[in-house]
Amino acid sequence: MRTDPNPRQKQHELSVFRRFVEAYPSFGSQIEYGPASEEPADILAKLKNGGEIGFQLGEWLDPLQTATAKRKEKLRNALQRVLSACSAQKPRNLAYVAVEVKRTTFQEKDADEFRNEFWRLIAEVDQDCQACWAMTEFNAYPTLQKYILSALFLPRGSYQEKLIGDRLDKAWSDPEMHRLLHQFHEEAKLGLKRKD
Repeated sequence: MRTDPNPRQKQHELSVFRRFVEAYPSFGSQIEYGPASEEPADILAKLKNGGEIGFQLGEWLDPLQTATAKRKEKLRNALQRVLSACSAQKPRNLAYVAVEVKRTTFQEKDADEFRNEFWRLIAEVDQDCQACWAMTEFNAYPTLQKYILSALFLPRGSYQEKLIGDRLDKAWSDPEMHRLLHQFHEEAKLGLKRKD
């Protein structure tokens, strides 16, 4: 009999497995699942035909990939904090901007210039954003160029806006995603208070 793991860990395992089931609905329609009560399984799936399958969730982490991911996450958090520090005018034509960041560390001395260049770019793209558009050259925006590899602009009313909006709505109903989004929001607020 397994000892009870951390409730947050159980919730995380269920959330991961739920995403697997959503990705393979033909499998998901054949099972009911929940936390396993015996080692080594993390999840116990009961089949409609009466059988049971235990799943043990595993992780594969490469130290170099992990270090790169952590550096990029730290940069994304810094850039989100910088951009959330001002209330720019909402774009008319632009719905979303997806940004891929470089493997670098944010320098606080760049905060104001990064914010100014970003909102200037958004205003320029928004003037005639009618189709999805990607940008990989930021020569006119030297501070953005230091931190951003590419940007994808999605217009309002596009299929991509609807798809992303649907996924974001779904993410809010996922307890783990809701917790993470709330955590990011709180961290951004803390960052703003430290700066003031």
